Amino acid sequence: MRRPDAVIKHSAGRLTLQALTSNFHVRVNESALTAIARALSTPSEDGPGRALVERLAARGLLPDDPSAPFEGFERRDASDLVSVEVEPANTCNLACRHCFVAFRGRRMTAAVFEAALAGAVELGAVEMVFNGGEPLLHPKTLEFIERARAARLRVVLFTNGTRVTPAVADRLAAARIAKVAISLDGTRTRHDALRGEGAYDAAVAGLRRLTARGVPVQVTVAVHPGNVADVDALVRRCRETWGVQWVRLTTIVAMGRGRDHPDLRPDDALFAQYHEAPTCSATPVPGALPCLAGVDKLFVGAGGDVHGCHLFDQAAPMGLLTERPLAAIYRHPAGPQAAALHDFDPARLADCVGCPALGACKGGCRARAHRIGGSFGSRDPEACRAWLPPADAPAM
Repeated sequence: MRRPDAVIKHSAGRLTLQALTSNFHVRVNESALTAIARALSTPSEDGPGRALVERLAARGLLPDDPSAPFEGFERRDASDLVSVEVEPANTCNLACRHCFVAFRGRRMTAAVFEAALAGAVELGAVEMVFNGGEPLLHPKTLEFIERARAARLRVVLFTNGTRVTPAVADRLAAARIAKVAISLDGTRTRHDALRGEGAYDAAVAGLRRLTARGVPVQVTVAVHPGNVADVDALVRRCRETWGVQWVRLTTIVAMGRGRDHPDLRPDDALFAQYHEAPTCSATPVPGALPCLAGVDKLFVGAGGDVHGCHLFDQAAPMGLLTERPLAAIYRHPAGPQAAALHDFDPARLADCVGCPALGACKGGCRARAHRIGGSFGSRDPEACRAWLPPADAPAM
């Protein structure tokens, strides 16, 4: 019997059914799982699980042969970890004016990748995300992706698109990657002004190679004052002409190179319309960040340095894969970053005491606070801007 391309994951008090070859995931409970199992074991029975089974079958998450035996979904309950993000190459072939990454020119060794993969499997993760830098600059990234898929992990790739040749697109399609995210920023002129001459044509060519092969693609648009007039037309082109499944609109944050280009920062009206949620999760976990960095997600840098998420990569790591296994670092993180992640109490943020928005904001993003304000206890100006009236928000 072919195993279903989905698993059950328990994380941060939530039980979810997670697809491995798409972004599909849905909250479930034990009653729903029992009903699904009963409907699959007795196909002729028209019970409460039948509608759930039909929904899952339409998503391609059940065996093709309805008469094939079904032994239940694999459960991954070893830890709360859902996603491991890896950085194969800490370098890039573009020089985007707003990039937040601190480039050190490192490449991930095969040994470090295998340690990250083994740890993800041991901890019961569902997903491996490939980011950078530009991941496709590493000669083994496609091999790494195929290794992750062979280990039954969902795979997501973030790329600037310029390195997606026909051969690369073929291998990504064959691997049944869940999503490829590519950045586009308006017209050719606008995009190239932000990312470099020729970047637009190369990115669009890569995007179209992927969609032609049925690979799910997301386009991310960094909205700024110079390209906001292009956004609506770009969204229509992505969906109606290029076959893009998702378009993500975001704004540029004053981190990395973005800090040196205030002309790219949104005014209050633009920020209010396009900024993303100040935190990545609304599920509270006592003693943990609101975004669950270090709980349901980890980031492994090219040198094997382990962080709560990608935005923490300029802080001292919680551990090194060259010294300790990923599972040991996850369960026993070290250093000030670990304290910020796992002993978090927004009431102790000195800059936030007395703020009327603290109850909703919960301190915002501690990685942004560290990058912009200089410490894990600083304000997150993006969260202040989102939750406070413009006159009360701190200057960037």
